[in-house]
Amino acid sequence: MKFARVLAVFFALIFVAIAATAAGLASLTGDLPQIIKVDDYKPLLITDVYARDGEKIGEYGIQKRTVVPYAQIPQRLVWSFLAAEDDTFFEHHGVNYVAILRAFIVNFTAGEKRQGASTITQQVAKQLLLNDTAKTYTRKIREILLAQKMEENLSKEDILFLYLNEIYFGDGAYGVSAAADTYFRKPLDKLTLAEMAMIAGLPKAPTDYSPTKNAQKAKTRQLYVLGRMLALKKISKPEYDQAVAEPVTVFVSRESRQIAPYYVETLRLMLTQLVGAKAVNEEGLKVYTGLDYKAQVAANESVQAGLRAVDKRQGYRGALRNISKQEDQDKFLLDTRKQLQKDTVPSLIIEPNGEYAKEQPLEIYHKKDAAGRVVTNIPPYVQKNQIMEALVTKVDDASGLVSARFADGQGLIDIAEMTWARKFDTAVNPDRAPKISKPSAALKVGDVILVKVVGEKFARVTPAPTGKKKTPAPKGQEYPDYAHLQLEQKPAAEGALLSIDQKTQEIIAMVGGYEWVHNKNEFNRTIQARRQTGSSFKTIVYASALDRGYTPGTPVQDAPLVYEGEDEGQEEGKSWKPHNH
Repeated sequence: MKFARVLAVFFALIFVAIAATAAGLASLTGDLPQIIKVDDYKPLLITDVYARDGEKIGEYGIQKRTVVPYAQIPQRLVWSFLAAEDDTFFEHHGVNYVAILRAFIVNFTAGEKRQGASTITQQVAKQLLLNDTAKTYTRKIREILLAQKMEENLSKEDILFLYLNEIYFGDGAYGVSAAADTYFRKPLDKLTLAEMAMIAGLPKAPTDYSPTKNAQKAKTRQLYVLGRMLALKKISKPEYDQAVAEPVTVFVSRESRQIAPYYVETLRLMLTQLVGAKAVNEEGLKVYTGLDYKAQVAANESVQAGLRAVDKRQGYRGALRNISKQEDQDKFLLDTRKQLQKDTVPSLIIEPNGEYAKEQPLEIYHKKDAAGRVVTNIPPYVQKNQIMEALVTKVDDASGLVSARFADGQGLIDIAEMTWARKFDTAVNPDRAPKISKPSAALKVGDVILVKVVGEKFARVTPAPTGKKKTPAPKGQEYPDYAHLQLEQKPAAEGALLSIDQKTQEIIAMVGGYEWVHNKNEFNRTIQARRQTGSSFKTIVYASALDRGYTPGTPVQDAPLVYEGEDEGQEEGKSWKPHNH
């Protein structure tokens, strides 16, 4: 009898345990999200904006991503990820229990988490379907259950498609296509094995293994991926050796220079009102505008050139600063080169030893032809007509020339092109303002100035100043080892331009100011500034004249006009006449 009671209690406990387990599983699975299908996959996409000729002029969005079909992803790239993240992907059913046990032993022995065991299917389940990011056992069990359901409803290729298009790679890049473009400026089918392995190593820790921030860790992770691919016999030993020894060029992510930033931002505000912020920032719209790309480029150049010309009429505000010590001058030139290279070709080279390629010492740049003649003195990272900082190295009043260094380049400024550089004074009438006759009146050695690179080789604009002990240089004399520079300064004045196609009423060019700076100078003077009507008010005056019977041929006396006090609206005994204000 006693044994029967014990047996009854035992079975009761088993029943309770089974019931509790069933209830727990029911609570975990009852609210699991519905399994996503490939057709249902709607990731956040970038909205692209195009000019009327199809040239891309801007983009909006939260996540930079281009969705690529699985069939267009190189198989070697796929295996790079499988080798790094889940080499038994095609064998398991969503969960790798052996890996879980191995990770448990490693982490328990170390007393901390050192190894994970999530399969690619689990990662997709967590990122796409589970909003819970808490590191709890409950969330992990839900992730496992969901991964198993995904394996039952999706093919392995579908799961890889979702994974490779969804994961984050750092520097704002989501998905393998965006990663290839961000780090290597290449489409997927142009990636080398070394580049594939470096991309595949990123998902584990995009910041820690970033090739643009930590070359050593990125190289170590790349070697791990290549080693796993070799062990899995997905690459040969010669291919492995070649990839390991290959220097990898990576590009530094930067905010791209927009050709029409004021236009693109104005359009964003209009689109947000029209279709909503969600559609603009998440749904990958294609927006085609009436902007004329060439007209916009011309408008940008015209506004900037006009403002600089107006500003120079007031004189020269002086050098940006002065650097006297040689070591500080060398540092300035190196920093200038680094910034110019970053702006023009923002790339780094990771050597096979896991270090960034060392910076080359400063050296005066000359490109010569086969006969040894100088072709250009402008370094490849500098564009003609570009404005940049330079260091004054010599001021020669006798020849009327100023020597200046701009990174690896050197150039000359002619006094004939800087006579405007008198001391800045807005009270002086520009038409009667004195002009400087020697460069030392404005510049001295060590000055950091703004210059415009206008020519590959320098030639005199006018003869050098003459004097008792001076021999003037012949007009047009060339200095083949120097670039042609002009003194510049950033204008204090502002301006704007709006160009409209009279036939279609489309805005074909919009310049809202001298320079757009994100979050600093975004004020659009074409639509946000309050301005006097100016000559545009003449149309109202002419329309009023036509209403009163005037014709284009009606003669009007061009003489001062005075309204006497007896006229309507005037005080008695007082007269009024127009004045300029």
